[in-house]
Amino acid sequence: MIYVWGILVGWFGVVTVTNLLLMRRPPKKGADEPAFTVLIPARNEAKNIQTLVQQCREQGASVVVLDDQSTDATGQIARDAGAQVVRGSEPPTGWTGKNWACHQLAQVAAEVAATEWIAFVDADVQFKPGGVAKISHLLAAQRPGTNIVSGFLQTRSGRFPEALVTNWMWQMLLMTNPFGLVTLTGQGHNQFLNGQFIALRAGTYVELRPHEAVKGEVLEDVKMGRWLAKQKQRVLVANLSGCAAVRMYENAGDAWAGVTKNAAAIAGSKAASVALAFFWLALPVLAAIEVVRGNALALLALAPAVVAHLTIQRAGGFGLLYPLDALMGSLAILASSAKKQVEWKGRSYEGVTLPSGPDSESS
Repeated sequence: MIYVWGILVGWFGVVTVTNLLLMRRPPKKGADEPAFTVLIPARNEAKNIQTLVQQCREQGASVVVLDDQSTDATGQIARDAGAQVVRGSEPPTGWTGKNWACHQLAQVAAEVAATEWIAFVDADVQFKPGGVAKISHLLAAQRPGTNIVSGFLQTRSGRFPEALVTNWMWQMLLMTNPFGLVTLTGQGHNQFLNGQFIALRAGTYVELRPHEAVKGEVLEDVKMGRWLAKQKQRVLVANLSGCAAVRMYENAGDAWAGVTKNAAAIAGSKAASVALAFFWLALPVLAAIEVVRGNALALLALAPAVVAHLTIQRAGGFGLLYPLDALMGSLAILASSAKKQVEWKGRSYEGVTLPSGPDSESS
């Protein structure tokens, strides 16, 4: 068993180091003109929307906000900050709120966007100075075969223990998915998107209608990445941490509600989710047992987590919390698996199924 564990830790080390070194980053020099129109789905985001819209407008980007039936001043604040604001409608049966909001945004963008690319950006994202220009340079450099770009932003968190609730997600992704190797070789597909930032050529979106393809999914970004792989659509997963940052939740309680709404969907089924939860927890437990037995080399199990945090410009010391993070992740997956329905932002989803694609009978 210890040899299998050692092989796994070694593989995680290879993956995290290659992700750190090989994932594509935007150049330091930005483009002269924004290459993308920013599309923001926003439901009760009065606390966040002004900052994001102002940053985009100050950096020259056009912004369209879909006010998703907000009960606060989201729409007016976004309009005052310089965005074009559209009031969205309630999602039809079978759609989750965010997917429906993004689908409506794309229809508006088809009429008003003057850029080759459109980018769906979550309201809690913040662009760093020059971030829009740098990402624009990256998008403009993509050959026609790469029509979709997503990536990792710098992840920020508040007071302890908020970080514990969310650390495991970025560790799991950056320790197991070889984004850098896929970028280097051009082979394979990471089957992943990060919904905080997804850029597509406008024509590609119209052709594929990806949010319609995953309309009933609460983990829409990851499921969309898997669907795009089946469509043989190449996706560049880049390291965008130097261009934008995100703080997803305001406190540990909100973070727990957020991660447990869809953590079970990572593995695809309840049985697979339970297996993933115990597997992810077993890795640091075995390391702890080896340390107690006097095998100091087992402390190397912490190294991949440290590298994963450095990749997205977080303090490497966060990685030392890996055993606790793994426990929290396992508990989140199990708690999510036990839910019979999903509630998020005042909406409840139950019995929603994933259609096979935009042209399925359930569309």
